[in-house]
Amino acid sequence: MAALRMAGAVVTSTWVEAIEADGGRTNEGLSRSERLGKAWTCEREIESSGVLLLLVPPAPSGIGCGYEMGYARALGLPVIAAGDTERTVFAATVEEHRSDLDAIAAVLRMAGER
Repeated sequence: MAALRMAGAVVTSTWVEAIEADGGRTNEGLSRSERLGKAWTCEREIESSGVLLLLVPPAPSGIGCGYEMGYARALGLPVIAAGDTERTVFAATVEEHRSDLDAIAAVLRMAGER
């Protein structure tokens, strides 16, 4: 996300940074209350965004990113996805890119058009 920040974009959230800030804890091992809090925070961050940049994780993970993509689409936000987007038919409903760098460039182009 450094490339986005260097270009002047406001990054509202990155899951990787959130995990690092929490000592490496992700989903497993969190209490229900902790998971609910993280889900609530993620939804608010998506709501405050102008676009969702979805970096599709390698298999077998990805349940959370599918939820985030659907949530953003339900809000009417554009979604730009990078990675192995063919893992789900639903990625065909968003702008797909094979590489993170191509997807980041698309986000920056979109930001410049607004």
